[in-house]
Amino acid sequence: MDGSNQSYKISTTNNTVKNRTANILTKTGLLLGGLLILAILAGLVYFLLLETTPTGTIRDILIIFMAFELLVIGLTVILLIIQAARLVNLFQNEIKPLLEAANETMSTLRGTATFLGDTVVQPVIKFNSYLAVFRRMLDIFNIKR
Repeated sequence: MDGSNQSYKISTTNNTVKNRTANILTKTGLLLGGLLILAILAGLVYFLLLETTPTGTIRDILIIFMAFELLVIGLTVILLIIQAARLVNLFQNEIKPLLEAANETMSTLRGTATFLGDTVVQPVIKFNSYLAVFRRMLDIFNIKR
């Protein structure tokens, strides 16, 4: 058992080291990515401030890009609405009947438990109470069994 416990500790330690390494790599990647984006933005600002830069053409390209992005966002919203409608349909046509069937089953089970309590358990309890009274009477009158 000690060998398996030690291997578990080593495995846990290895997982902890792997998690720390992954966290360091993630933070380093994010830092380098942020610095790269800042460098690109600084280069773009410098490029746009030059006198020979065709800013009108760049503006037109950005307007076209924004229109395309708006189209993509619109399609994404339409897909989201369709998925929401499918989810509502799933709730109404599949999950609701399933819950109703489960409720009906619980009601039947409740009725069965009541029936068993009335027809089986109560007579047994009454019989045991009569038997206990009878035994007590035998004990009171010192009658041996």
